[in-house]
Amino acid sequence: MSSELTAEDLYHYSPNKGVAIFFTAAYAFSAALHELQYRTSKPQKFTIPLTLGAIFSAIGFLQRSLLASDKGNVKSLYTISTMFILGAGPTYAGADYFICGRLFSFVPSAAPMSPIRVVRTFIVFDVLAEVCVWAGAGLLAGADTDTAARFKVGLNLVRVAMIIQVTLFALFVAVLTLFHVRVREVRAKWSVTSDGGTGRRFMTVVYSLYTSSVFIIIRSAYHIAETFVPEGHSFRTAEHPFLICEALVMLLNTAMFNIFYPGHILPIDSRVYVGRDGQERANEAIEGAFNDSRPLLQKILDPLDFKGLFVRDKRKLYDPQEELEMYTNSTQGLVRR
Repeated sequence: MSSELTAEDLYHYSPNKGVAIFFTAAYAFSAALHELQYRTSKPQKFTIPLTLGAIFSAIGFLQRSLLASDKGNVKSLYTISTMFILGAGPTYAGADYFICGRLFSFVPSAAPMSPIRVVRTFIVFDVLAEVCVWAGAGLLAGADTDTAARFKVGLNLVRVAMIIQVTLFALFVAVLTLFHVRVREVRAKWSVTSDGGTGRRFMTVVYSLYTSSVFIIIRSAYHIAETFVPEGHSFRTAEHPFLICEALVMLLNTAMFNIFYPGHILPIDSRVYVGRDGQERANEAIEGAFNDSRPLLQKILDPLDFKGLFVRDKRKLYDPQEELEMYTNSTQGLVRR
């Protein structure tokens, strides 16, 4: 029976070979471009997930094109394709979190939470979503008609992963919006210079993250709906919802970051930050980040700093510019004496 299995039996429709080849080539080109941009920006690690996400998508659609061509083992190709296509989403999400962390370290005076903590908090749950996706997709793809229990477990794992991702991005957009509001407040206080403060177009990165969040939420919502709709629904029996909500949306996401590449907009040197006067400076010690000065017990009980998502204690805010000013003033005092 397994030798008679076809792609249509697994997908409930015949996947389009030409479209699968197109998306394979498009994602492969985007991945190659991301790698080139990564190298030309004097490797910034926060952009690595952009390359990985595009590679995952390219691998997934390559297997799909082979399936449509009736080449190779149908079940193996379907399993690999499903795992890599679904696994690409959390990888793109991880890229957003890393980019956001770098953005917060660049403008620390407007960051609602520590760059280190924003990455730590969101990445932990993103990894959880990734694990659920890979495990769920593997169970779904490997389940036979007589293994209903295995299929149900796989389906529930995919549901959990997508719900986690939607919830994460709702919180992520809230944190990003708070940062955006604070940037507007901080900018009003920046000293007026010939370029009005830092000339770097870092708000382009903010708008890119907003757009990417919308793309990923659309994609996750589609997959959630796909797991709940009846068996004969068009979400399961037609290819175009998948091509629009997964293939096209994620291609637009990776292409957007090719055009507005964060590594070329944000400083190459991770120690560079924007001071309270709007001018860029370099901090040798802490690279423009925050100190985690919370009590030890609080670090143990709240390692991901959920409190930091909503409350920022100004006494715990590390301001590189303030430290420099304190050092300068103390030095001047010693000279006067």
